[in-house]
Amino acid sequence: MKRISLPLAFTAVFCLAISGCRKQVDPAYETFVTPTKPRVAQSGTSNAWDGYVLAGRQANQASPTAGERVSFTPGMKVEIRRELAPTITQLGRAAGQPLDFSFTPSFPFDVDENHKGWIALSRAIVWEIEASVSAQAWPRAVDMMNLAATFGLDLTQGDASDASIGISLVNQARQALAPHLGKIPPEQLQRLASGLTRAMSRNESADSLIRNEEANMVMAVQWVMDRHKSREFGEIREKLGREVREAVDYLESMEASRKEERPGYFRGFRDEALEMAAYSRNQMAVPLSAWKEWEPAKGAIRPWRRLATHFFTPLYPVLKSRQDSITRLRLVVISSLSLASIQRKGVAPATLPGTDGIKIDPYSGQDFIYRAVGTEFTVYSVGRDGRDDGGETNENFSEPDITIERR
Repeated sequence: MKRISLPLAFTAVFCLAISGCRKQVDPAYETFVTPTKPRVAQSGTSNAWDGYVLAGRQANQASPTAGERVSFTPGMKVEIRRELAPTITQLGRAAGQPLDFSFTPSFPFDVDENHKGWIALSRAIVWEIEASVSAQAWPRAVDMMNLAATFGLDLTQGDASDASIGISLVNQARQALAPHLGKIPPEQLQRLASGLTRAMSRNESADSLIRNEEANMVMAVQWVMDRHKSREFGEIREKLGREVREAVDYLESMEASRKEERPGYFRGFRDEALEMAAYSRNQMAVPLSAWKEWEPAKGAIRPWRRLATHFFTPLYPVLKSRQDSITRLRLVVISSLSLASIQRKGVAPATLPGTDGIKIDPYSGQDFIYRAVGTEFTVYSVGRDGRDDGGETNENFSEPDITIERR
């Protein structure tokens, strides 16, 4: 029988006794989120969300290219308005119902089938306002502006992509109508003020937007981790481009020689998403002029930073755009009430009109600046610098002070 030497036998026993001689087990991948199927919109419900989704689908069927093209001739606009007229009526009925926005977080690069139809409807609504202003059909113009505000702000209860569509609609609709407020009869100005106030009151909070976009950010982390697990580094490069090359190289090198770093890497990546969302919630409690973008702690090690720049950036600018749009809608309400008073009583309100919430300038957290003498009045926001510059503004009506659009 072949004998084993004593030193060799000792080495074998010793290696069995310590972990260092055993094959090291790779750290397990965590699961931060499990995808869920979106709720299917139903007809005949009392939820505005169902009506919005169904109207979007109908818009895609009625005018397949309206949500895709980037330029339109006057004739195209007329034809699309005609094609989408029944669907806009359907959308208006939905907007009159309570909203329970059914949001399902998605992986990056997933296509939201609702967006194309919602963009088409948004365009048709804006063109309808423009046509109504041209014809001085003020009841129709007011109806469409109130619909734009309700539908548009309701979309800010979704994620950043939904909100971007809604904010763009609200802004374009306002730009089409605001310069003509002085021509609108007092009863229609009152309807406009009431409709815009209702639209804003049912969308006072941005909590849903922040929560939903936070869920999307965590889904993005999960997407990267899933690609890492399946070694699909090429897909990350293909989807995100050259700017993430350094981050993907790090992922590859971590898998090749530093697998023990993996849990901490992905937890840190995920925690940054949660931290940014928490920061955004805190920002909502301070005046818009004092907002600052989230910044990592000084000296923080963030090997995922280029990935975070791609996946985590939409939230802050969308929240800021939302607050700016609300600022301008409040100015439209105050101006409408003031103009209605002038037409009915021959004098502008002596004090700032509107409900308490409407009077607040999001940029300052205080009342809008309002001055009135006889039939003349001035109302404006202090804007991003937070200072009263006497109502001075630029050609975009955006700085230093913010006013409604004028001709």
